[in-house]
Amino acid sequence: MSHGTGTGSPDKRYRTRRQWNNARFILTVIPFIVVTVLVIALINGALWLIGTSIVLATVLLAVALVRDRRRGGEYRVSAEGVLLQRGPHTLMIGAADVLDASLMERSSCREYVRRRIASKGVTSARERRKAEAAFTRFCSVDVGLKSFTFGFGRRVIDRMSTIQNDLLLLRSKSGHEYLLSPERNQDMIEQIARLKQHQPDGTDPAQ
Repeated sequence: MSHGTGTGSPDKRYRTRRQWNNARFILTVIPFIVVTVLVIALINGALWLIGTSIVLATVLLAVALVRDRRRGGEYRVSAEGVLLQRGPHTLMIGAADVLDASLMERSSCREYVRRRIASKGVTSARERRKAEAAFTRFCSVDVGLKSFTFGFGRRVIDRMSTIQNDLLLLRSKSGHEYLLSPERNQDMIEQIARLKQHQPDGTDPAQ
């Protein structure tokens, strides 16, 4: 949905994206878990293992769905700036405060977040979780900052990612950074570039 303005500045809305990465991974491994347990159960006569494997598979799938079902939201690029909305969080970044925007792969997002948190001297687990939540509060996609499979599932999901699934890092001149997950990531990058071109300094984030 887009609207023109009198100055020719961009005015466009973007819905947040939802990706069922964790659920897809669990659905991929469940057959191997069930078949393996079934063979072991039949060999050893421990049929109770079959029921246990089904319960385990159900629990794993439920956890995956909870992680994937993050609350959605919307972003808006207008002449006034970039409006971010997701759940209870709403923030307006003025056009003059927008520094740049770039695409980031899922794995790169994690490393970037960890480096930024480390650079701020955050050491306690509580403060680290708080900083991670603040950085991703406008993102509707799980980037894998937590792993219940000792990193194995995270690595598999990373390999499933494509350019269409890249996330968007928005930085402001005031020093704040926001991880976003628009459905049309490349289009939002271009709209932010147009917004920058209408500012007095004419800065283009692609430069």
